[in-house]
Amino acid sequence: MDRDRNGYISEAEDGEALKIDRDGDRRVALWEIMREANDRAEGPRKIFARFEIRGVKESIQNIPSISPGNIAHVFFAMGRRFTSRKGQNKAYRIFSDLMNNVKREALSGLTPQAKLEKVHEILGNASFKPKKCQATFIKGVVADIFPADIHRRRYECRSISFIYLCVAQEMGWPVSLVHAPHHLFVRWEEPGISFYFEATGGMTMTSDDYVRYFSITEENRARGVYLKSLSEKEALAFAYLNRSVVSFAAKVEDDRWIARHLYDDLTSIGFATVLRDVNNAIDLYPDFAYAHFFRNRVYKYMGKSREAKKSLAKARQLDTGIRTRKLPPTRRCVYFRGRLYPAP
Repeated sequence: MDRDRNGYISEAEDGEALKIDRDGDRRVALWEIMREANDRAEGPRKIFARFEIRGVKESIQNIPSISPGNIAHVFFAMGRRFTSRKGQNKAYRIFSDLMNNVKREALSGLTPQAKLEKVHEILGNASFKPKKCQATFIKGVVADIFPADIHRRRYECRSISFIYLCVAQEMGWPVSLVHAPHHLFVRWEEPGISFYFEATGGMTMTSDDYVRYFSITEENRARGVYLKSLSEKEALAFAYLNRSVVSFAAKVEDDRWIARHLYDDLTSIGFATVLRDVNNAIDLYPDFAYAHFFRNRVYKYMGKSREAKKSLAKARQLDTGIRTRKLPPTRRCVYFRGRLYPAP
């Protein structure tokens, strides 16, 4: 437990910490926790790839303005494969400046709603602009790459919600990710104060707004399939699914957007890599209906019809409307340039 919020776990904070200290500095960093998780993983499959662990160490070195334990370092590491070295370095600088701008603001006297609105204002002042959700779109699953969006100063629901989560962790705010079908946003939740915040539009929302727009059933809401506060592990599941979808698109969909905007030749990625990421997403968030739904599609392309049927059955068990629900108009986020689109 990082009680003093300096990004490290010391022996004083956790007596077991030195058991996973890899570099001998008598404290535990995020990358050391990732390696320990790999060592404890059952079977041959590891949770984190080597390039992800190296990427976290690199991100910590390049963004000293935020805590070494901030989840932003994992988001940056997971997007390294999709971004050029120049683009990644630019993303580091932009994100570091953004976090410094947030810290310079006098936010302590503001209400929780005003704090989040101020972050939206800071993003606008830094030339961040909304974009269409057109990065990669496959059968009801949309994906984007975090560092690529940062260095282009463009956002949609996933990347800007990730930004809010990173800012909240740095500032000590009780903010978590929340998702609805095809959409991601955030929630501020503490004793006596709880509200949803539409990150793409910079405004407070109610649960009824999301239920009406996304046709969320009372059953799915009660079971926590949608509109529940996600843990940090469940938030990482979205990053894994995003990467799996992008890799899959480059493999089988001949996605021209990827060819224009992403750096590496992703066609060399095999189905095993795609499946590894979506499996990690499900391991981190077992009730992630869209991860099960997407794994069904991956298995189909791999010729594993039995596994595909099982994944589809699980997805439909979690969300009975997953195959029939209509998508938001023009494949955009709920809020685009501050406007709420009518319910489909």
